[in-house]
Amino acid sequence: MLNHSPTVIAVEGSGSDAARPDGERKISVLVAHPDEVISNGLESLVARMPGTGQSHVCEDWPTLTTRLADREHDRLLLVSHRMVRTDAAKMSSIRDSSIKVVLLLQGVDNAEVADAADLRPDGFLVEGNISVGALDEAIRAIWRGQLYVPPELTKGLLDEIQRPSKIGFTGVNLLTPRERDTLKLLAEGYSNKQIATRLGISINGVKRHVGNVLAKLNCPNRTLAAAEAVRLDII
Repeated sequence: MLNHSPTVIAVEGSGSDAARPDGERKISVLVAHPDEVISNGLESLVARMPGTGQSHVCEDWPTLTTRLADREHDRLLLVSHRMVRTDAAKMSSIRDSSIKVVLLLQGVDNAEVADAADLRPDGFLVEGNISVGALDEAIRAIWRGQLYVPPELTKGLLDEIQRPSKIGFTGVNLLTPRERDTLKLLAEGYSNKQIATRLGISINGVKRHVGNVLAKLNCPNRTLAAAEAVRLDII
């Protein structure tokens, strides 16, 4: 049975112990979307949220690049998948600016979901389902160092990995007991450091196990590996 709660997955190197800024440290938000109506609506939504400060709309890539050069602390970017799709270089330049990124998808189309997962943002939201509550929940998860995946997108990820071209059960059968343990903890939201503590091994050992899990499950990232674990009832 599919879980209708959001999925949060700890992300390597994201600082899982990071706290959300308090009332004195407002989050600055950039909204990057090519559709003026949607971007203005998102900016209005952000203005209603507690804990957010200034917000800016960027309707094209040059404007966004200029804003990203402003290296403020505690920043969040809501960026349309349409602005960065299939362009890993753009996402790389965004990540280099040390800003937290929520990728906005038009829907749960498998092709869009697969490309979005490969871009490795800090979280995902589906444009038609964004609310103050959903955005607040995503921000809280991201500032805890977790990858935020809404339930409707989790289903899309599951649909994607169930295609015949994916390895599925064969890959799971290749996992060692320690790799299975690593996958379970990864899917439950543990960071590499936390997995190392739970299993009593080094962080380098955890990284090796995670790499083996991704390779054996034919998953490009932790998000899809966690979704595969749910589909195969490993957790």
